[in-house]
Amino acid sequence: MTAIIANDNYLRAATIVSEETKSGFPMANALDGRTDTQAGFDDGGTRTVIFDLGSSKSIDCVCVARHNFFTAGATLIFNGSNTSNSGPWTLLASVTFTDDNVMVERVTPTAYRYVQIIRTNGAVDIFASDVFIGSSIELPKEMQNGFIRPEDNDQDIIKTNITQNGALVGMEITTRPKKCRIQFNSADSSWFETNWLTLINGMKSYPVYFSWKSTKRSMYCWLNKKVGAPVYKYDQQKVSLDVEGIV
Repeated sequence: MTAIIANDNYLRAATIVSEETKSGFPMANALDGRTDTQAGFDDGGTRTVIFDLGSSKSIDCVCVARHNFFTAGATLIFNGSNTSNSGPWTLLASVTFTDDNVMVERVTPTAYRYVQIIRTNGAVDIFASDVFIGSSIELPKEMQNGFIRPEDNDQDIIKTNITQNGALVGMEITTRPKKCRIQFNSADSSWFETNWLTLINGMKSYPVYFSWKSTKRSMYCWLNKKVGAPVYKYDQQKVSLDVEGIV
């Protein structure tokens, strides 16, 4: 499937109708764009959060970043309704996690005003830094030759090797965000006219999710350099976007 950038998280401007979150870890912590704050859910049972989006909006993907759903053995269910904040509910997505990496789940575009998130199971307390329900922009082309997958672009710094009696006993490592260069190669100018300013202006406010291929690892990322200007040639334009983030 074509690469996407999930850029419009409806939850950021939504009203939280009700939430069953852990004390000290409210749902708002997963809507501020930061990776050092987290929403939390107590272990065991079922925990539910309900949002009112204010109006019916088309949803095409759900995402989660910096979480422990796999480690906790939990499932995340996303439902939608246009009737009321008490349902009846229609399933958007049910996610059984296979790892604790950034999750991007594409769903059939459907419009709802009310959305419900249910966390089921979980042997330990569960946390997430960002939860996304919203819309994405489809990139004009797949990534081309020379693209470096974000999980491979390691930026960690080994500050020192710790030795004792001539033997290595440890390392001091500074963990840094992964980096990635998103390619927009020779796309029709009409794509840029429709999407470019919306995408860039949004990224200046909040991070986004970048899924370069549906079967590969995704990235929760933010701008880390000055945004380049798309170069025009024969009714096509091209540009690259430098980001950093977590995978």
